Amino acid sequence: MGAWGIGALDNDTALDFVDEVTQNFGLKRIESAFDTAINVNDEYLEAPEAEECLAAAAILVRLKNPTESQQSTDPELSEWLSKAEKPSAELIKKARQAVLRVLAAPSELLELWGESGEFEAWKASVEAVVAQL
Repeated sequence: MGAWGIGALDNDTALDFVDEVTQNFGLKRIESAFDTAINVNDEYLEAPEAEECLAAAAILVRLKNPTESQQSTDPELSEWLSKAEKPSAELIKKARQAVLRVLAAPSELLELWGESGEFEAWKASVEAVVAQL
């Protein structure tokens, strides 16, 4: 887990995901990340897929609620956010469902953070994303 913080965008997988969204695939790539997490159902959700799901949700939060405090330090993401269409209610609903799946076992990311000393802070940050969706 190449993470340097508890935030949804504070890991290598998330940065790669942001590049995919801003360079080519936009909301379609965001939705595919949610679909992947949801379609796992009760099977094991791997960490990279969970990290992409959380990154997608964090991007939607910024797109849905643009405020100065949520602006990205990534200029490409900031530019993409300024031009992207607003997410549909259906996509927001799917985002909530997918993020809650990340927090439900069996989830590798949940396990990895559970083994860390920052589990409660990480979980609170993920729950904050859900609340902002």
